[in-house]
Amino acid sequence: MKKWLIISACVLLAFACGKKDDLFQRDTDAVSASGIAQSLRHYLLCSGHWTSESDADWITIVPESGDGNGVDFQPYDIKVRYNTTMAPRTGTFYLIHNGLRCPVMVTQDAVAFNYVSLRTQGFLVKDEASSMKICVAYTDASSEISVQFTASVRGEGSAGLQVNEQTIQLEDGDGEAVISVSGTPTTAGTVYFDVAAGGTPVGTVKTSVAADSNPHGLPCGWNFYAAGWTNATRTDLQQSAEGRSWINAPHALSPTSGVNPDALLTAEVAKGAADWSMNPGIQVQGMLQNDYWLAVIPVQNMHDGTKIKVEAGCGSAGKSVGYYILEYSGDGAVWNVADGAANCSRGTDVFPAHLWNTASSIVSPGRVTYDKDTDDTYRQYSFAVYGIDGDKMYLRLRALKYNATPGATTVVKSGWTDLKGLEISFDE
Repeated sequence: MKKWLIISACVLLAFACGKKDDLFQRDTDAVSASGIAQSLRHYLLCSGHWTSESDADWITIVPESGDGNGVDFQPYDIKVRYNTTMAPRTGTFYLIHNGLRCPVMVTQDAVAFNYVSLRTQGFLVKDEASSMKICVAYTDASSEISVQFTASVRGEGSAGLQVNEQTIQLEDGDGEAVISVSGTPTTAGTVYFDVAAGGTPVGTVKTSVAADSNPHGLPCGWNFYAAGWTNATRTDLQQSAEGRSWINAPHALSPTSGVNPDALLTAEVAKGAADWSMNPGIQVQGMLQNDYWLAVIPVQNMHDGTKIKVEAGCGSAGKSVGYYILEYSGDGAVWNVADGAANCSRGTDVFPAHLWNTASSIVSPGRVTYDKDTDDTYRQYSFAVYGIDGDKMYLRLRALKYNATPGATTVVKSGWTDLKGLEISFDE
C-alpha cells in the first residue's frame, strides 16, 4: 500500500475568499533506485498547470508537465538511466506550480554488473564443422554497453578450432552474451576456452570434441546396494566424494557404476539440511517441498529426441518426503517434466509423480534394502529429451508436498529422506 506523504511546504492555500484551495502535493520527497535503468511510478495532486526540471541528465520526468484538477492524484514516471559511473550518485528534480519549486532527491546505487558463469551450447564432433557457442552470463547490464569478447583455445581437442573477436551489445538487466566457436576440430578430446571481456579474463569453460556424432555420457548410476555398501559409513561417503561439495550439504557423490566418472549426485535443500548419512542409500535430513536430488552428468551430442531410461527407488521416515517429480534440463535453470508420471492422490488432491514411498519403504527392512526386482518403490521411465544442447545434462527428483505416511494429508515438515538408487542410461 502506498503511503502518501503530504509535504506542507508544497501546499498552496486559498488566496481569495470563496475560491477553492490551490493544491500542490507530491507523494514523496526522496526516491531510491538500483543501478540499472528503470522507470519509477509516482503521483502528484495539483489544481492547475505544473511542470518539472532536473539538475541531473540521468533523471527524466515523463510527462515533463501536466494539468491537474485539484481532486485526483495523477501519475508521472521518474526515468533513471543506467549508472555507468560504477559508484552511487544523487540528483534532484523539481516539480513546479505557481512559482513553487518542490525538490525530490533521487539516490541511485552503484550498478552490480558482473559476469557470473560460462557454459557451452551445441556440439563439437571430430571432422565436423563446429556448431558450438559459448554463453557468458551477466547481471545488471545495460543496452548502452558493447563488449569485445575474445577466447583462447587449448587442450587435446583444440586443433582446428578458433574463437574470433566478437563485439556484442548487451541487454538491459540480466542476460547472456553468446560467442561463436568456428572451425572444424581434427582431434577428439578435451577443450578449454579461456574467455576475456574487454581484455579482462572472465573465466574458463571446459567441453570435449566427440569422436563421432553419437550421444555419449551414459550409462551412469548411484546404487550403493548393488555396489555392496551394506555397512557404509560417513567415511565411505567422504572417500567416494573425492573432495567435491554438495550444493547445500557436505559432499557430492561420484557414480558407483557406468562410463562417466565425472558425473555427480548432490542434493539441494534450500531451507537448510540438518544432516546427512548412509543407510547404505544416501540420506538427507530436512528436505521439504521443491527441494531435490540432483544428478549433473557431462554428456556429448544429446540431440533432440535422444531417448534415455531412468531407474530409481526411495525410502524415508514417515513424516519426510513421500513423492517426487522427475525433471531434466540442459542448463540447470529451465526444467522439463519427464514423460510417464502417474496420477497420485491424497484426499481430494490429485497430482502427477514419478517416484513415491510405500508403507514398506518407511520401516525396516524395506527402508534399508533395495532390490529392483522386488522393491515396491522401484520405478523405470523411458523418454526422449530435448534442449540438452550443451555439455551437461541435469536430472532431478523434486520433492512434492506430501509426506511418506500412506493416507496422510499433511504436508512434509522434516525428517530423513532416502534415495536408494538413481541410474540413467540410453534407451536403445
